[in-house]
Amino acid sequence: MYCLYIVATTQFGELALTDAKTENFAARIAADDLSIIKRAARISGRSVSSFVVSAAKRQAEETLREQILIEVEGSIFDALDERLSQPGSHNPELAKLLGEKAPWNEATG
Repeated sequence: MYCLYIVATTQFGELALTDAKTENFAARIAADDLSIIKRAARISGRSVSSFVVSAAKRQAEETLREQILIEVEGSIFDALDERLSQPGSHNPELAKLLGEKAPWNEATG
């Protein structure tokens, strides 16, 4: 069995070096969407602008985290590649499970 330990670093912290808010952002939005956002902002005790920027930034960071390139040493990559190149073994329990109909596809009476 191989264990692969990966340490990834990000540069998200660089975005927060300054608190100066000098940029503008505008978007068209449906009235019902704006109503929900205003309600959530009010409940959280924040301005709509602060609420939207925070939510957008959180989503942007999550999206970027999903796209991080992971680099490993060649020997680690080779070991992983070798392991993944091995033929799979028969797993009767998995075969049985995959042969069953999903509960949400079964007819309800």
